[in-house]
Amino acid sequence: MLLSDLFLSLSILAGLLDSVTYEQLERFIQLTTNLRNDILSAQPCDHDPTIPPVQLSDHQRFFLAHVCDIDLTYIDQCWTAVKDIVWFQKYDQTCRFNDQDFLAWNDGHDFELSGQTLWPPVRHCSNPPCNNTKLLRERHGLRKVILFTLSNGARATYAAQLTCTACNTTYYPNYQVWNHFRQYYDGFPDAIQVAEHHYMERALVDLFIGQILMSWSSASNCARLYNSVLSNPNSRPKHPSWTERSFNLSAEHIWDSFTIMALLKRCERQQAPLFVPHTGEQRDRFTTTMQICNDEIAKHGSENLYHFCDKCRLVKEVDGEYRQIQALVADGICIGRPRCAYQMETCEQPLASNSLRFCESHLAEVETCVVVGCLAPSGNGCLTCDDPSHRRLEKNRQIRGKACSGPEHSNQSTTFVHDDKHLESTFSNGCEADKSEDGPKLKAIFGRLRTHAELVFHCPCGIMVKRATCYKAESLCQMTELLFWFHSHGFLPEVMFYDNNCRLYRYLAKRFPDFKDMLALPVDVFHWKTKHKKSDDICSYECSPYSFPELRGPEDGSWAFNSSIAEQNNVWLGGYHSILREMSAVKYDFFLNEIIRLKNQLTLSKLSPYHPGNLHF
Repeated sequence: MLLSDLFLSLSILAGLLDSVTYEQLERFIQLTTNLRNDILSAQPCDHDPTIPPVQLSDHQRFFLAHVCDIDLTYIDQCWTAVKDIVWFQKYDQTCRFNDQDFLAWNDGHDFELSGQTLWPPVRHCSNPPCNNTKLLRERHGLRKVILFTLSNGARATYAAQLTCTACNTTYYPNYQVWNHFRQYYDGFPDAIQVAEHHYMERALVDLFIGQILMSWSSASNCARLYNSVLSNPNSRPKHPSWTERSFNLSAEHIWDSFTIMALLKRCERQQAPLFVPHTGEQRDRFTTTMQICNDEIAKHGSENLYHFCDKCRLVKEVDGEYRQIQALVADGICIGRPRCAYQMETCEQPLASNSLRFCESHLAEVETCVVVGCLAPSGNGCLTCDDPSHRRLEKNRQIRGKACSGPEHSNQSTTFVHDDKHLESTFSNGCEADKSEDGPKLKAIFGRLRTHAELVFHCPCGIMVKRATCYKAESLCQMTELLFWFHSHGFLPEVMFYDNNCRLYRYLAKRFPDFKDMLALPVDVFHWKTKHKKSDDICSYECSPYSFPELRGPEDGSWAFNSSIAEQNNVWLGGYHSILREMSAVKYDFFLNEIIRLKNQLTLSKLSPYHPGNLHF
């Protein structure tokens, strides 16, 4: 709108130019711009949302008259003069997170008006079977919510839910609900719902994800940082209706925001909507979808599975033909999570709760003696059976749990391996003087067990392409299964560096001799120099990196591949040890998959000079 048109609109309204100042009119435009969704929601259901309403609702008029200090009789005239400016100007949605008129919006709570009110991004029903073309209606009023922002702290505001009167689909700021399922809208919302009455600004979510990725910050520490430094208590309303509302950000809020953003990004890559149940507890809402993501990655591999670049692929001319050498580096890292304590075999079923010792399939084992190999029932409120030596183990555990150590226990040989009261403990059967030299030793598992390690496959450039959980120690059998997995997916490398390749070579030579000849199995240079016997034929010939001149660069003869990349990446991955140790199985796998994907993105951003690509994915 031209200034001449605005002046004409103001001048034809009787008394307006002589009664309203420029500052008042500017404030009126600013506030009504922030209230466009509120203004539209008060219109009849057949109103055309592309046309500015003729008048404002009563509570909006009273609010504007109060905070703009304009006589109520001139509010309608002000709206008539500037409604086209308000309705048609480009409106940056992020500006509603940066309002500085705290006193005005504090007064707005009397009218349920806020500059940060969260609205669904749609105004008409988008449910395909529904033909309703009328405006969605607000049935249950606005809900009071806390919006955690990056620049302005924890803000008291409102969230709207709109309902289609024809099909009863309900539209929330982040998703629509139909038939007890949430379908998230395409794209990424400005504010992410992390609890029923709590939202987080997307910029804040991105900050916390960056902290977790780059500085190994736990969700608890991120929450403490926000509540101590960024929450801005002065921005909290003085209105009595908000006194009991929680303005503290919790670790659960941060984990949910991490999960939701990861799922939304996955859906964007797959060009599919995100569906989760609308009913049930918030902590269980995303579990099924997370498990689906975990299963897909375990079955098909990550998006970087077929990565290549000049740092992990070597092209050489042999007999007039160009041949490529693709390399991977495998290594384990001792990070893990709680797992089932079933004794007879390795159980991979997840625990229903980390406070339990057994999975649902083995809950009956709670009534069995905890001594390894003993199948007698426990009794009398104890974890062991009636065998005196077994009871003595439990008594010793209780004594040491209370940090008591008397003379009668000082000579007993007892070994503990534990992180807390639930974890594994291993004991001998009592005083060394009370048994023969070769007497049997007893082991007891009083709590949960833990997975042993993660076996991770790295490209020499730093990209991590595959991982697998080792429930016990790293095994040659599991390593072989993973090599066959790579082969079945068309990405068996020509060279596989692994610090235990000498034993792996013997294992393959005995069981899969043809498969052994499909790839070279050198030990990385550092391990070969320091930890392998030079007198052993396998170590000194079949697995020596010096036996493969193809691994040398064409120019200066230096090593073409960084075979120590696994140790370098494991330093970064090991920083999450304390964060991962109490995660559930589903959350553990989902977090590792996502944090590795984010780390790979950072690595890829530095590989542009090395011509990165992706063969198939």
